[in-house]
Amino acid sequence: AIIEGLDADEYVIAPNGNIIAYTPEKGANNQINILYLSSGKEQTVSCNNEEELVPIGFIGNDFVYGVKNQHDRGEDISGAKITPMYKVEFQDKNGKVVMTYEQFNTYILNARIEDNMITLDRGEKDGNTYSHMDHDYITNNEEGSESKVLLESYVTELKQSQRRLAFADGIEDTEPKIHKADHLTVKRKT
Repeated sequence: AIIEGLDADEYVIAPNGNIIAYTPEKGANNQINILYLSSGKEQTVSCNNEEELVPIGFIGNDFVYGVKNQHDRGEDISGAKITPMYKVEFQDKNGKVVMTYEQFNTYILNARIEDNMITLDRGEKDGNTYSHMDHDYITNNEEGSESKVLLESYVTELKQSQRRLAFADGIEDTEPKIHKADHLTVKRKT
């Protein structure tokens, strides 16, 4: 599948380049698709029609997104129209929400991820106006490993020294697959 025409705020890519999360239709912000490029597996995050989803990024393989409620529309102190997020959720590769950040009467005006830390620009609502509060931070305390795939050497009597790839997380599907190209270009000599 080819994904085209996305604006910068409609998709995020995991730092390792193996996962992309994107809104499948322009203007339809109540669904985000998560595509695992190495396996072709796809998941969907969705919300009700009064809410909107905002892709924020990835911490490891966990997808981080914000949720906005249309009833929270208002203005910032400069008069610009905004709809802040009221919560941020982390979803693991199995589609399970593993963490939710939500605080009473506190809204997230912006969120960014740098070096395994999420910085939340928070605000509070007074009437129809949102004013800035102190930032809040969410950090990932898990140590990342260099690689989940290891090259191991071992010796057998029959075949002597051998090497094999060992996968730390195991392999979900052990059946071989044949992948066919969607498009093929052939150049012929003239």
